[in-house]
Amino acid sequence: MRKYAVIFRQSILDSLAYGPVAFIWILVETVELIAPMVIWTASTPISGSFGGYSKIQIIFYYALASVIKGLTTWYIHFNISHTVRSGDFSNYLTKPLSPLVNITLEEMGWKVIRFVVHLPLIIFIAFFLSTWLSSSAYYFNFQFLLSIILGSAISLLISSCFGTLSFWLTDLGGLLSFYFFIQFLFGGEMAPLSTYPLWFQHLANILPFRYLLSFPLEIFFGRLSPGLILQGFFISFLWITVLYSLNRFLWKIGLINFQAYGK
Repeated sequence: MRKYAVIFRQSILDSLAYGPVAFIWILVETVELIAPMVIWTASTPISGSFGGYSKIQIIFYYALASVIKGLTTWYIHFNISHTVRSGDFSNYLTKPLSPLVNITLEEMGWKVIRFVVHLPLIIFIAFFLSTWLSSSAYYFNFQFLLSIILGSAISLLISSCFGTLSFWLTDLGGLLSFYFFIQFLFGGEMAPLSTYPLWFQHLANILPFRYLLSFPLEIFFGRLSPGLILQGFFISFLWITVLYSLNRFLWKIGLINFQAYGK
């Protein structure tokens, strides 16, 4: 356990060293979620609803989305891609832990700093939830927390799979832009999925992106029956299994390719 603690501690120190840059990234991501909140709340009547959400719930939807996204979304593909291109990835091959474990622990420091920066927002949300919404209007329970954990696992595996493509591709910019657009569309960042046509909702239920953000929010606001929650957990576990298998395969052949060409 000591080696895990050392890597994690170093990752926090590295994140603090680049504090201003990290703060700007957090600010940009927060603005990306605040903008739709302002648009949808402005277009929703005070006593009306939007996709089954009341106006006050829409406000909390986007405020919570910023926090949940910080907990579930991983960006380890950037680190993998950078180290492969620079040749520094070879350093991971000499360490006792696998490259994926090392890189994941390194990013955890960034997530801790992000959580600390978001702490005032979390306190604000908790205070006004208890003030503006009745306890029956939201559900902060084990199912909600489990959905966040599963969403984080899905995002980590997807990010890892993209990172392994660096063993063959020199630039992932185009692929990543397309991925983040699809995640923004199907994950519920742009608008709650209940506002889309039924065929779109059915497609989103099958794809993994819903489980990074929308699924935890749907549980939190009591939008799902126990049966639909179990179905969501089943699909989440299914995606984790598929992505884990794909991830192991890509890492195996990717490391062979990396060592063969001496990148």
